[in-house]
Amino acid sequence: MSLRNTLSLLSLLTIFLPIRLDALEFSSVALSKDSYRAPDTVRVRFSLKNELTSPVNGISVVAVLRVAGGPEVARKALLGDGSVAGGTTREVGQVDLWSVPRGAFLGLYELEMTAKSDHLSSTISRHCVIYRQDVAVELL
Repeated sequence: MSLRNTLSLLSLLTIFLPIRLDALEFSSVALSKDSYRAPDTVRVRFSLKNELTSPVNGISVVAVLRVAGGPEVARKALLGDGSVAGGTTREVGQVDLWSVPRGAFLGLYELEMTAKSDHLSSTISRHCVIYRQDVAVELL
């Protein structure tokens, strides 16, 4: 097959390829704080950007919080069957994700958020710390 025929075939195939996978993406993800302790509540807010000219429908967003390199502690659907108009950004205000229990593992946690639609997917990660503050009382 000649180079010209190969280029013609590749050009033709690009017409039938699915939508770009980066057309839907998180434009921002923010935890309410960088560090938490019991009985704080971990909250998250985010925005989704649609870079296409047409709307993206049927979007679901799931957040998974886990001990970094360890077990999952919370999983929550933050958006189900959502939509973002073409060329716009959808803001989602603070959503409660997890209430830190007294016996929670102390250390680094990872939040992984995934937005999915029919042919589109976007994943982003953020980190936070769970700590315990001990109070020392001195006798005067």
